[in-house]
Amino acid sequence: MPIASFILAVCFIDQVSGFVYHDKVKGKKKSTERCKKFVEEYLNKVAAKPYNKNDLIDLLRNKLVHNYSLYNKDNPAHVKYLLEWKYPILHLHPSKDGILINLEKFINELEAAFNIYKTQLQSDAGIQKLAIDHYDQYKILVYNEIETEIV
Repeated sequence: MPIASFILAVCFIDQVSGFVYHDKVKGKKKSTERCKKFVEEYLNKVAAKPYNKNDLIDLLRNKLVHNYSLYNKDNPAHVKYLLEWKYPILHLHPSKDGILINLEKFINELEAAFNIYKTQLQSDAGIQKLAIDHYDQYKILVYNEIETEIV
């Protein structure tokens, strides 16, 4: 379950960054660039220590979500993040193998970053338009109960 929670937390960065920037960030990989921009402009404002946006997104988003891994064969010297879920005090502390990210602390930081965005969303018409445009294009996955009659 902790790995699934990390994956969902990273997916949350991807989803929210779409609402924050929609198609404003140009580049070859729009969603990757939007995620990095969200880390830089929101998550790092509330993080215990700043994340390297490139390392965080390249490893956590791209490798974890798409490959179920944190390994980058194209760049073996890449900063390594290690997922940790038992000891919040170790969040963003270096170890001999990389930087530890504690699940509880990471989720708390994401919530705080989202709250910054939410405050802006409630008061800024331009940000509201971006969010509505993104929603109109992609919608949101929601839970719906369906009643069926099985015969």
